[in-house]
Amino acid sequence: MDDLGELLLWLLGIVVLAILVVALMWGCPRYNVWQQGLAGEAALRRAEWDRQTSVEGNESYLRYLWIDHLDKVTGQIVYVPTEAGLPILEAGRGVKHGE
Repeated sequence: MDDLGELLLWLLGIVVLAILVVALMWGCPRYNVWQQGLAGEAALRRAEWDRQTSVEGNESYLRYLWIDHLDKVTGQIVYVPTEAGLPILEAGRGVKHGE
């Protein structure tokens, strides 16, 4: 009876070990994909945050975006400020010179 019990114990150990190996072979790739997905989401959120902070604190970049957008807009009057920071409000528009 001792030989049969020892054999069953060995078989039980081998079955448990086989189940553990199969579970690890199935679970590890899924865990790696899940972990990489979380790392990707974290990198995306970090990039969005960096872009927000760089745009908010960079006046010249916002001015560049505004000027770049002017090419797409037609029929709009743009007032350019002078040295004093005040725009020239259509000075001379419609004035006939030489009359």
